[in-house]
Amino acid sequence: LLRSEISFLDLNQTLNIDLFGIRISGTCRKDAIDSTLSVDVGIRPEGFDLVETSEGICFSVKHSEILGMETLYVCEVDDKEVAVILPTELNQRKTLYLRPKLSMVSVFSSETGRRIDFDTPLKFNNINKEE
Repeated sequence: LLRSEISFLDLNQTLNIDLFGIRISGTCRKDAIDSTLSVDVGIRPEGFDLVETSEGICFSVKHSEILGMETLYVCEVDDKEVAVILPTELNQRKTLYLRPKLSMVSVFSSETGRRIDFDTPLKFNNINKEE
């Protein structure tokens, strides 16, 4: 799990989560948010897509292990270690540009550990653009 601060919660209960330089947002029920201002974000190793440099988060590959048709990468980003599973043909890379598959992202309250369910699908918002 990766801890992230809630960057903005508007009156429509749009929750914005900063994750390694990208912003993920979704609308949730008012009672889904407790008094905490941080959340834990869970992404399984197979929950990432390889993307172009400008569209993704830069992951530095520490080491990799071939598991047949897939390769397990142990990566580092923002001083955090993250496991990622991708097709084996990519196994010689030292840097990967990845984005989480939003359907595979789980968000939990850091205070209670309860899952936060969203009323709308999560979406990407570029953190560098003004909203």
